[in-house]
Amino acid sequence: MVDSIDLIAICVSTITFVIVNQTIVKYLRPESITINTFLDWKFRNIFTSLLHSFIVGFGILYVILSDGSIVSDMMSGQSEAGEAFLCISTGYFVYDLMLSITNLQYPGRVEIIVHHVITLSCLAVSLYNKKFLAYCMVGLTVEISSFFIHVRELLILSGVYKTSIVYFLNSILTIFTLIVFRFLPLSWISIGLYTDRQHIGLPLLLMAVLFLVIIFMVSSVLLYRVVISDCNSAITRHVIHFIATITNKFHLKCSSKVKKFF
Repeated sequence: MVDSIDLIAICVSTITFVIVNQTIVKYLRPESITINTFLDWKFRNIFTSLLHSFIVGFGILYVILSDGSIVSDMMSGQSEAGEAFLCISTGYFVYDLMLSITNLQYPGRVEIIVHHVITLSCLAVSLYNKKFLAYCMVGLTVEISSFFIHVRELLILSGVYKTSIVYFLNSILTIFTLIVFRFLPLSWISIGLYTDRQHIGLPLLLMAVLFLVIIFMVSSVLLYRVVISDCNSAITRHVIHFIATITNKFHLKCSSKVKKFF
């Protein structure tokens, strides 16, 4: 069962994210969006999600890289640090689930609720049984890509042009992390579930497969939208500008050599 320390950590995490959303982030949002209730709410929600993605995504990656034995046994691998990050993430999803339920008037909330219910079910089973922790840890590395997706959304909300170098660099990192920290970890989990299928109950296996299908679909749509949106603007223009600069320098260098020759 979930021990008292885990429950306390989950509660503290939930309360912390509520406080961050309702107080701290209010002082960080641009003045230009405060006049629009939806944009103000969206900015605070995304910024809070960004903090969760940074803490949990990079934290779990560090734990896995520090002790690779954790993921050598996906069913029974144990890690106190990894379990702590799972509690933090559980608290965040509880917070965001409550936020979505109380703000159903905003678009996309129903999809978020479905996603969070499935995710919380997986985390709850893992923390309750003290098993499958490695599966959840590998799954939560997707938050690394979510971090750059949230940065991208905040840049757009803040009015940063897609042609800016900051937006361009983040677009590259967004596409890269979507591929590396979405599809690779999900593929790893899929292989692990197939290997361990005889040791996992059918209800848990179906829940895990449903989770994977949803995340695969969401990730594919996100990658498509980012590529279509950004590669036709920021990335393309910066690549063209880079090529033009190199070409111009090469032309000037050749011209100077030709002039010296004559």
